[in-house]
Amino acid sequence: MIEKRQAFSLVETLVSLVIISLAISIMMITLNQINLYNKNNIDTNSLYRYIDLLESDQYNFEVLDVTNNKVKLYSTSKQRNYNLTIYKDVIRLATTDGGYMPLLNHAQSTKWMIKDDYLFSEITIGGKKIETKIHVKTKR
Repeated sequence: MIEKRQAFSLVETLVSLVIISLAISIMMITLNQINLYNKNNIDTNSLYRYIDLLESDQYNFEVLDVTNNKVKLYSTSKQRNYNLTIYKDVIRLATTDGGYMPLLNHAQSTKWMIKDDYLFSEITIGGKKIETKIHVKTKR
């Protein structure tokens, strides 16, 4: 007498491979959508860090000079000069001796201007324009 053995058939194996393939495809699509969402949206924490740092008492910045692509700052509490610049796609606060702190990533362009003790920033991130108004002292 022939004994019957329990085993997977070819059809069961193919069905399980299709299910696994669909699950992996759904996961990949979801991860791509999450990455696209993160890339195109503004990191609000970085934006608040940018504003808070420039208004902070820790640095107590005074604006020395403003152009479209650079802001020269002087920290009265640290007794140092700083430059607020955009380099590649990062807005960063750089010291005159080479150190820097990245503040905003994925910045495509920026424009700064000073008026009545306020530093106005127009920053383009992910195709969206963001305008900020930051209270700072000006060197008179």
